[in-house]
Amino acid sequence: GASQLEKSQEGSELQWLPAILEASVDVVVDKVMKIKELTAAGASQLAVDLEYLRKVPDALGGTGGADGAAGRLKDLLETVEYLALQQRRKKECMAQGVAYVEETRTNVPARNRTAERPLRLAMGLS
Repeated sequence: GASQLEKSQEGSELQWLPAILEASVDVVVDKVMKIKELTAAGASQLAVDLEYLRKVPDALGGTGGADGAAGRLKDLLETVEYLALQQRRKKECMAQGVAYVEETRTNVPARNRTAERPLRLAMGLS
């Protein structure tokens, strides 16, 4: 069996792990919101990176729920994917000489709107 020391160390890891994940997500969200220009290729790469990071909390024991680290990364990922689609549609419309009209997005949590504004600017969608 495991020694008492190993058991206590295991328990303490579980205590600080959520705090580290939350702090890491805070840094990621902060950095994403400071992006000044985001091309279509950059948006695709950002989506891939966010998807990878979103899986980390699950792999480390599924800390947090919808409001936890994984949930916040999922929300940010959905926002990036939506805006990337709109960015591609806008480019296609411009190439065809057709007016671009953004698709309506429903059921978006307020916390997603916070990240959406600076990303819109960076992606030329404002």
